[in-house]
Amino acid sequence: MTLAIDRQNRPLPYYRHESVKPQWTRIRGFQNGRAAVELDGKWTFIDESGGAIAPPTFDRVWDFWEGFAAVQLEGMWGFIDLQGIMVVFPQFEEAIRFSEGLAKVRANGRWGYIDVYGQLVIDPVYDIAHHFAEGMALVKCNGKLHYIDTAGNTVWFPTH
Repeated sequence: MTLAIDRQNRPLPYYRHESVKPQWTRIRGFQNGRAAVELDGKWTFIDESGGAIAPPTFDRVWDFWEGFAAVQLEGMWGFIDLQGIMVVFPQFEEAIRFSEGLAKVRANGRWGYIDVYGQLVIDPVYDIAHHFAEGMALVKCNGKLHYIDTAGNTVWFPTH
């Protein structure tokens, strides 16, 4: 028997659903219609019906953003789409979610940005890189903070 819990982790005794069998070690909340789940130290995602979109094979995962999730396989990071298809094969030291069509990735110890096809749009030259918001991202290069646009052009140096 499966019992549901409320937001304070108290059981809801009147909800029973014998057809739902616990099968995941850990489960995260839904983002873009998918939730990350873990089984025996490996991760995958489920859809809203509870079905896995791929076998649990990933070492680590980030949640879906803009239809893609960063996944780690054998120490390298890539991206899958909502159907669980690997669209950017694991090739980066680290990868973080997409924002405004670009994802930040780390290669050779530096941060840059790729598009949804896995092509480098902005070379990995930054010590620190943040997500894009309203067409700009805060980056740090050679000890200096500045904002870049989605083409990698500096658009503004903070004054403080």
